[in-house]
Amino acid sequence: MDVKKKILLIDDDEALTKVYKNALEEAGFEFISANSGPIGIEKAGAEKPDLILLDVMIGKSNGPETIIKLKSDETIKAIPVIFLTNIEGEQNTTRFAAEAGAIDYLIKSETSMKELIGKVKKGLGIKE
Repeated sequence: MDVKKKILLIDDDEALTKVYKNALEEAGFEFISANSGPIGIEKAGAEKPDLILLDVMIGKSNGPETIIKLKSDETIKAIPVIFLTNIEGEQNTTRFAAEAGAIDYLIKSETSMKELIGKVKKGLGIKE
C-alpha cells in the first residue's frame, strides 16, 4: 500500500482498542479511535477515514444511533462501516447490520486478527 488507508474504531473497550490498533498498524493501516458514538462521528467528519469499525453496544450512545447519524451526514455517509458485536445469532446480526447500513459485521469473541484484517481489506476493496 502506497498511501496508508485510515481505519476508525469506535469502541469503548480499551483492551480491544489496543489489540485492534496493534493488528491494524502491523497490517499497514493508519489507526484512529474514539470511545463513544459522538466522538466517533466528530472524528469521522474531521479525519475522513477510509473505513469505520463500529461497536454495536457502545456506552450511552449505541451503534445503531451512531450509524444512523454517520449515514445521514453527506460528507461521511459513503464511508463503509463494519459492525463489531458480541451478539450471538448470526442471522439476526447479519440482518441488523445490513438494515443499519453496515457492509459487514464481526463477532468480537469469535474473530481472529487475520479475519479482522481480511474483512477490513475486503471492505476497502483491497485484493489479498
